[in-house]
Amino acid sequence: MKTTRQTLIVILLFSLALSFVAHAKQIPITSPEDVGMSTEKLAQIKPAVQALVDNEKIAGASVIVARKGKIALFETFGMMDKEAKKPMKPDTIFRFYSMTKPITSVAVMMLYEQGKLNLDDPVSKYIQEFKGLKVYAESGKHAEQVRQMSIRDLLRHSSGLTYGFFGNTPVDKMYMARSVFDWDSSLQDMIDKLSEIPLLHQPGTKWHYSVSTDVLGYLVQKISGQSLDKFFKKRIFKPLKMKDTAFHVPVKKTDRFAVCYGPKISGGLRVVDGPAKSRYLKKPSLFSGGGGLVSTARDYMRFCQMLLNKGQLDGKRLLRPETVEMMTTNQLPDSVKRGEDGGFGLGFSVRLKDGKFPKGEYGWGGMASTHFWISPKHELIVIALSQYIPYSARLENTVKPIVYDSILNSKSLSQTPARNVFTQDKSTDSLRTGFLETMGAKGLNAATPEQIKRYKSIFTRIDSDGDKKLFEKEYVSNSRHMTPEVRKRIFAASDRNNNGIVTEQEYVENRIITDEAKMLFDRMDTDKDGKLTRQEFTQNRTGDDKMLADEFFQKMDGDDNGELHLPEYLRVWGTLARGEKQ
Repeated sequence: MKTTRQTLIVILLFSLALSFVAHAKQIPITSPEDVGMSTEKLAQIKPAVQALVDNEKIAGASVIVARKGKIALFETFGMMDKEAKKPMKPDTIFRFYSMTKPITSVAVMMLYEQGKLNLDDPVSKYIQEFKGLKVYAESGKHAEQVRQMSIRDLLRHSSGLTYGFFGNTPVDKMYMARSVFDWDSSLQDMIDKLSEIPLLHQPGTKWHYSVSTDVLGYLVQKISGQSLDKFFKKRIFKPLKMKDTAFHVPVKKTDRFAVCYGPKISGGLRVVDGPAKSRYLKKPSLFSGGGGLVSTARDYMRFCQMLLNKGQLDGKRLLRPETVEMMTTNQLPDSVKRGEDGGFGLGFSVRLKDGKFPKGEYGWGGMASTHFWISPKHELIVIALSQYIPYSARLENTVKPIVYDSILNSKSLSQTPARNVFTQDKSTDSLRTGFLETMGAKGLNAATPEQIKRYKSIFTRIDSDGDKKLFEKEYVSNSRHMTPEVRKRIFAASDRNNNGIVTEQEYVENRIITDEAKMLFDRMDTDKDGKLTRQEFTQNRTGDDKMLADEFFQKMDGDDNGELHLPEYLRVWGTLARGEKQ
C-alpha cells in the first residue's frame, strides 16, 4: 500500500512538473496595466466584436493582444460551428490562407542567411523554366524583360506575375484558362504553366499581388532539397513549438477545425467550407507557400513574437536581427507604391507614415478574414481571426482603433471609433486595389487634361469670392442645372475632411471620380432601368473575382434591398477610388 502511495505521488509530481514545463514555454499572460495598456479601454473589444457576431457579420472570432512579450488579452467570441453549436475556443484551428506568406518569406530568408541564395539573383538561376519569360504586349509581340525577375521581386510582389482570379487583364485570363493555381496539381505543374505565360508588367516597376510567394515555396523546395511541408516543420514549426500549424488538419484534430462561412443573399451566414468535407482534411499535392496553411491563434502568436524579438523565441534563433529589420522595412523602389502611400517589405505590408496608426507597423491578412499586425514602436502584436469568405476587414477595423487607443501615454493613436470595411488604412489599400481592378477602373488616373481644365473652370465660377475654397451655401447658390438637394449631396461627397470646406483639388477629384463611376454604372446596367441587380454587378466574373464583386455589392447596398442605386454606389466609390485615410 505504501509503495502504491509513493508511486502515485511520484506520478503526480511528474505530471505537475510536465504541466509546469509546458506552461513555462507559453507566452505569459498578464494584466493590461502591466504592459502599459488600459484594462477599461481594451475591454471595449469584447462588446464590439460580439456585435459583429450578434449581427451575423461573422460566426465567431479569436483575438490576441500582446505587448512587451506578454499577452494582455486573449478572447474568443461566438461559434466555430453554428450548426453544431460549438463555441469558438482558444485552440480552434483556422484556415490562414495568405497569412502563410510571411512564414514562406521567413523560410526564404533562412536560406539567404545560409548563403544558399542572393536576393538580387535572377529567379531563372534557380528555376530554369523561367529563362526567356517575356512581358505581355497587346500586339502579341511580347517584350524582353528589361531586368530579370529577382528573388527580391518575388518577396515584395514586384515580379510581374499575377493571380488570375483577382484581375481581368489578358494575362489574368491566361492564368484562369491554364488553371495555373490548381490545388490538385503540384508546384512543378504551376511552374511549368507560368513559364508559358507572359508577365503582366516589367519586374520591379509595379506592386501587384500575385502567386509570387507560391513560386518562393517552390524555390525553398528546390534549394533545400526538402518538400515545403517538411522544411516548415523542421526549421520553423518545431523550433517555435507551432504544434497545430500544417498544410492539412489531421483526423484527430478535426473536432477543433472551424467552419468557414460566407454571406447569404438574403442576409446572415451560409457554410462555405465545412470540416466534414473540407479539402484541408487530406494532405495536399500542392504545398501553397502563398496560402495553404491552417493554424491557431496561439501558434501564430509565437511566430509573431519571434519576429518582434528580431528573429528568436525561447532561445531558438531563426533569423538574425538585421534580417528581420530588412524584411519589415519597405523594399519597394521610390517609384513604386502599394496603394496611396503603402510600402511592402520582404513578405509584409509596411506602414510608411505616422497617422491614425504608427509608422513601421507591419503585417498581412488572409482570404478567410484573418489578420495580424505588429508595431515595433509599441512592442505590440495583435492577431484577429475569423472564418469568413470573401475577405472582409470588419474584424480588423473593429479591433485596431480600440487596441491603439488602449496604449497608455501614447501619441499618434486612433481616437475615433472603429469604421467599416471601406474606411480603414492598411485594409483599404488592398481592398481598394481589388475593388478598382475588379471594376476595371482607373480612379484618379482616369482623368484627362480636358476634364481637369473644365472642372477647374467650373470651380472658379462657383467660387464667387475667389478665395479658392467653397462653403456649402456658396456652392448651392452658385451651381447650375441641379436641384439644391443634389448640390448638397455633391458638396458633402467632395468635402473629404468633413470640415465644411471644399478645396479646388477636392472638387475636381470628386467630379472626375464621379464621372468614371457613372460611366461604369451605366455599362453594368444592361437593362437601363437605373439600378443594378447583384447579377448585373457580378456578371462576367468567375471564382474569387466574382466573390469579391459580391462582397462589394453587399457593402454598397445600404438598404439591403438587393438593388444598387446610383447614390449608394457613388457613396462607396469615392472613398475607394481616392484611397482616403479617413
